[in-house]
Amino acid sequence: MGLFDWLSKPPSRDAFAKMVMDGIRRAGETGAISYDKAEFLLVAPNQKAYLGNLYHEFCTVPRSDRSGIVQRTVSQWSIRQGVAAAADLIKELSQQTKGVNWESALENAGGDRELLAELCQTALEEFPRLLTGIRRAVEECDRASFLSNSCGLKGCLTIFDVVAAVGLAQQMKDFAMQSQFAGADELYPTLESEVNLVIAALREGMPRMRGPGPESPKT
Repeated sequence: MGLFDWLSKPPSRDAFAKMVMDGIRRAGETGAISYDKAEFLLVAPNQKAYLGNLYHEFCTVPRSDRSGIVQRTVSQWSIRQGVAAAADLIKELSQQTKGVNWESALENAGGDRELLAELCQTALEEFPRLLTGIRRAVEECDRASFLSNSCGLKGCLTIFDVVAAVGLAQQMKDFAMQSQFAGADELYPTLESEVNLVIAALREGMPRMRGPGPESPKT
């Protein structure tokens, strides 16, 4: 029996859970995944998926539509696993690299403190616009706008050497290249939160950039 073969009547809950797990593994999932029979959940280190609603849908649709339900579930699981893994990596990077790297930012501005202050002001104006552009593009499944805003955001962030935020922007750019709007929708809150931290750091450090003295703000 193949992955999406079905019985003459709907399978039991346990058999259905096994069907979905087999599909996830055949799709390339190599991480640990288990079945919580009592809660009717699939469980991995960074996500859980309740199967009750899916099982009900599977049992009530025409038999010819059942394989599509399982395929959709496998695809959603893979997207969420990818997003969760990216978020975990970004969280680790964020803990290792706190705030703006002002020394690198000043170097990127050619050592010109006044220019760096201007770049800070421009970024403070651009970040909200670019985030809004990404959110709308994802909602409207507009690949061109999604890619344009993601590239713009990454470029602005790179100036300030904010590793975590740059990593998230790169992930968004990758999603745009692949037209992965579902994955982008999952990741967007993490991106927005990280960029807001950068905005706060720029607002704090920019006045000192315009002030006298050779020292840049502390990271």
